[in-house]
Amino acid sequence: MGLLNKNPYSRAGLGLLIAGDTAAAGSLYAWAIAEIGAEGVRRIGATDALRDLAQRGPNADVANRILRRYWPGSQVGSPDR
Repeated sequence: MGLLNKNPYSRAGLGLLIAGDTAAAGSLYAWAIAEIGAEGVRRIGATDALRDLAQRGPNADVANRILRRYWPGSQVGSPDR
């Protein structure tokens, strides 16, 4: 799935991160989690997409911070990844 995820939550968040609007991206992920829960956001592929971005995209540090905040242990470079 990764960066090609077609879910609008995930695509919008990634688009904001890639464009450099990291504050808006963080707010969007927080809103999506409030709406459908962290597990729901994970199921739509957002964590896979964030990990892809953290490995090879702009604002990788912010992608990892979002992963660490909502899905501890999911960020790139964590021992279980």
